Amino acid sequence: MDKKYEIDYEQLDEELNNQLELKKGELSKLKDEELKIGDPKKLVDSISQIVWEQFILQIAGQAGSDFLKENHDLNLSLKKADHYLNQEGFVNNKLPKHNFDNIEAYQNRRDDWETNFTDSSHEHLVKNYRRPYDRNRPTGDSQNSMDHTIPVKEIIRDEKAATFLNKNEKIEFANNTDINLKSLDREANQSKVDKPMREWLNSERNGATPDERFNINKEELLERDDKAREEWDKTIKEAENKANIEGNKSLKDEALRSAQFTAQAIAVALFAKLTRNVFQEVIAWLGEKDRKTKTLFEHIKKATRNFVKDFKNNVLLSVDVGVTTILTQLYGKIIPMIRKALLFVKVGGESAYNVVKYLRNPENSKKDTSTKVLEVGKIVTIGLTTAGSIGLGMGITIALENSVPALAVPIPVIGSPANLIGIFFGGLTAGICGAIVLNQMDKALENKILSENVNKQIGVQNEIAKLQHDNYQLTYQNVEKDKEKAFNIINANRKETLKELEDIKQSLDEDTISENEDKFKDIESLLDSMK
Repeated sequence: MDKKYEIDYEQLDEELNNQLELKKGELSKLKDEELKIGDPKKLVDSISQIVWEQFILQIAGQAGSDFLKENHDLNLSLKKADHYLNQEGFVNNKLPKHNFDNIEAYQNRRDDWETNFTDSSHEHLVKNYRRPYDRNRPTGDSQNSMDHTIPVKEIIRDEKAATFLNKNEKIEFANNTDINLKSLDREANQSKVDKPMREWLNSERNGATPDERFNINKEELLERDDKAREEWDKTIKEAENKANIEGNKSLKDEALRSAQFTAQAIAVALFAKLTRNVFQEVIAWLGEKDRKTKTLFEHIKKATRNFVKDFKNNVLLSVDVGVTTILTQLYGKIIPMIRKALLFVKVGGESAYNVVKYLRNPENSKKDTSTKVLEVGKIVTIGLTTAGSIGLGMGITIALENSVPALAVPIPVIGSPANLIGIFFGGLTAGICGAIVLNQMDKALENKILSENVNKQIGVQNEIAKLQHDNYQLTYQNVEKDKEKAFNIINANRKETLKELEDIKQSLDEDTISENEDKFKDIESLLDSMK
C-alpha cells in the first residue's frame, strides 16, 4: 500500500475519543441545565435566608431589650458623668443615674442639702439651719463656750463637702471635740459668731483685734484652725475617693452587664446555627431509604464539623449579633426596627440588581420579549415574596399580641412567642404564595426553554454523529490492515451515540419529538451508514 495512505490507527482512535469526550462533556452540561429549569430552590433559599436573618435580628434585639430592662430602662452609657458623683453635677442636680447602688443616697443627700437654703441659688440659709448641729453637743460652762473652729455656716455652704459627705457625716465632723469643737472664751465666742477663725482674728473693732479684747491666744487659735482645716480637707478627700470607687464599680458593672447580654446573644445565635445545620442533616437522613442509627450519628457529626469549619461566617454572625445588641443597648429598641426596615431595602436592592444583571447579560438579549418578561417577573416575584414575608410576619405578630396577650411576654434572649411565630409563619405563608405564582410562570417558560435546550442537545448529537461518520469514511478508505478491529470500535461508538439519542427521546413529550423528527432521522441515517 502506498505510504501516503498509511495512517496511525492508534493516533486516529485517540483523536476520535478526545473529540467525542469534549462533545459528551458539552452534552452533559446541557442536561444539567435542563434539570434546573423550573427549579424553585432559589425562592426557598431566599425565604429561608430572610427568615433566618429576622430570627437572628430577634435574638440580638431581645438581648438588647433585656439589657435595658436590667439597666433600669436606661440606655447603655460608659461615660464617667453617668456613674461618678462630681461637684458640678451635684450642685446642678445632674446626678449619676446609672450608679444604681448609690443614686438614691446621692439624691437624698442633695435634697437634704437643699433644705438649708431659701432659694435655688444657695445664697441665703434658712433661719434654723444650725439646729441639727447644735442638738446633743457639748455647750461649755459659764466662762467658756464650745466653738466650731470651722463654723457650721461654712460647712453647710461648702459645695464639695455637700457633694461627698452626707448630713450626719458633716455633723459628726463639726462636733468632733478633738478636731473642730473646742472651748473658747464665752465673750470671744459671742463676738466670733459664725465667722471663719482667721477672718475673725484679723478683724478689728474700735481699733482693737479680738486677741487684744478677749482672753485668748491668737497663735493657739490659728494652729487650731490649721489643724481643723487639714482634717476637714482630708475628710472630704476620703469621701471623694469613696465616691470614685463607687463610680468605678458602677461603670464596670454596667460594662460587664452589657458584655454578658451581648455574649449570651452571640452564644444563642451560634447555637441556633448549629441546630439549623443538624436539623438539615436530620432531614437528609430521613430522606434516605436505608435509615440506621449509625448513619444518623454520621449526619450529626457532619453538621458539627461543617459548623466548626465555617469559621469565617461564624465570626461574621457573631459580629452582626454583637453590634446589633450593643447598638440596641446604646440607642434603644429603635435599632431592631431600623434593621428590619433595612431588610426591606436589602431585598429590594438585590431584586433590582438581579433584574439589571439579567437584562445586561448578552445571552439574554437574544431571547424573545415574552421570555424576558416572564424571567424578569420571576426575579421580581422572588423579591416581592421575600419582602412580603417580613411584612406578613409583622402583621401576624401584632395580631397574636392583641388576641393572645400571653404570647407577647418576651422569653429571655429569643424574644416573644408572638414574634417568633410571626417570623416563621410569615415566611412560610409568603413562600407558599410565591411558589404558586412562580409555578405558573414556570409552566409558561418550561416548554419554551426545554425545547431550546433539547434543540441544543440534538445539535450536539448531530455533531457527534457527523464526527463518527467522517472518521468512519476515512478509516474505510485508508485502512487495509486491522479493519475488523477498527470497525468494531467505530461500531461501538455508533451504538453508544444511538443510545444517547434514544435517552433524549424518552425524556421528551410526543409534540417535541414530532417537532424534531427530521433532525432525529438525519442523525440516525448518518449512524446507519456506518454499519
